[in-house]
Amino acid sequence: MKKAAALFLALLIGLFSILPCFAIDDPDFVAAAEKTKKPLVYLTDIKGKAGSSKKVSATLMFAHAKGFTSGDLVIQYNPYMLEYAGFVPSATMGNSNVYINYTEKTGPDVLDIYGNIAHEVYISLLHMNEFDKDLDTCEIGTVYFKPIGGGECPLELTAMSFDVGGEDAKCEVRSATAKISGEKASEWDYTAITSAYLEIPDDSPYVVVKPKLSKFPVWAIIVLVIAAIAVFALVFLFVIKGKNYVADDGETPPKK
Repeated sequence: MKKAAALFLALLIGLFSILPCFAIDDPDFVAAAEKTKKPLVYLTDIKGKAGSSKKVSATLMFAHAKGFTSGDLVIQYNPYMLEYAGFVPSATMGNSNVYINYTEKTGPDVLDIYGNIAHEVYISLLHMNEFDKDLDTCEIGTVYFKPIGGGECPLELTAMSFDVGGEDAKCEVRSATAKISGEKASEWDYTAITSAYLEIPDDSPYVVVKPKLSKFPVWAIIVLVIAAIAVFALVFLFVIKGKNYVADDGETPPKK
């Protein structure tokens, strides 16, 4: 009997030694992490009730993140359904030499640079060195919202940058969904973006149209136009005064 128990224990140890080990006990997150070998940026889903005093939250997590040095993440949401209520970095990040900068305020009473309701949460991370093996799988922090309208909307997560070893790296991104019960809120146009540099994944149902930016700044174009006018004026003056030339014998012809 003891031999059988010892054999069973040895089999369990061997099994766990070959299976991926994830520090976060979230079945959906673990399943998503097992499907890829690339770095994974993962956001959990939200459920809540409109008008409730209880806040809802989405947790941001990384998998296969060993070597991560810095990144800029943005989460878009429907501001008619959710009101941003803050971001709290995890205790792991606070003890891991990670500098985190995040949006302080956004919501129905805040407008972006285009005059739209602010609806994006920015989270920037910078490690003083790089993520070690203990941070290969980790929780980054939690985004809190106040549910203000019913319906279903995406929490569109985008990695604007993701660096491993100080160089740009490809990562998998898993966006989330918010389901809020209650009177249905208005739909939100996700193309009304705050940032001109935001890029939405190809598999996203939303399309972002970037503003066309000139290759040269306005001041440079003005300088070039003024320089061109000055050159043209000089050429014109030389042509008009072309008769006042010096003859081959060195004498200047008398003026008429």
